[in-house]
Amino acid sequence: MVESFEKVREDEVNAMIEKLEKASSSSSSENLSELFITLPSDVTSRVALGRKHSEDETARDLKKRVRQIMELLGEFPIGEYVPILAWIDGIRGFNNKIKEVSRGFSDLMDKVVQEHLEASNDKADFVDILLSIEKDKNSGFQVQRNDIKFMILVRSL
Repeated sequence: MVESFEKVREDEVNAMIEKLEKASSSSSSENLSELFITLPSDVTSRVALGRKHSEDETARDLKKRVRQIMELLGEFPIGEYVPILAWIDGIRGFNNKIKEVSRGFSDLMDKVVQEHLEASNDKADFVDILLSIEKDKNSGFQVQRNDIKFMILVRSL
């Protein structure tokens, strides 16, 4: 599976090198930190969704949702460590943030799955592979829609 996406990795590295060459030849600057952050993000997005974060609204929304999830992971849920003080998480809006991000991500993943179901794409990406496993009831391996959404999330992080 990893080898099957080698071309995607090569394409993205070549695109990054081209950006650097253009910046070098025109004596303009390029943010290397942003390039090195964007590279794995674009590779992952192309493998999982079949397109880069920067290509359309759905892909950009995924990047936004992943950032929101990462921000939540950096917060301190008081109720997880001191259950009697869990009410503080509700007051500071932590619980609402979790619900909002979860709902937004679920809606986005429903949209991604629906796009893949409606599209007739020659190249199968990660979502297409998961959907084919979901359809194949004889494989001995059951995948449900929520499992697919979670696997896309994990792959995007």
